Amino acid sequence: MANTTTRLIGKSGAFGWNKAGSDIDISPLSSCTMALQGAWTTRRNSNRRQHVMH
Repeated sequence: MANTTTRLIGKSGAFGWNKAGSDIDISPLSSCTMALQGAWTTRRNSNRRQHVMH
């Protein structure tokens, strides 16, 4: 994360990651960011009981 910068996307406050060098891999950071966003915005009902199929 030390070798990344952010860039603004649109006017709503959204941002994206930019890498500071050409040999930097930011895919793990992007993956974690998208997973966290998905966890925050999920519409899953936490009271609903789910069954696992074997």
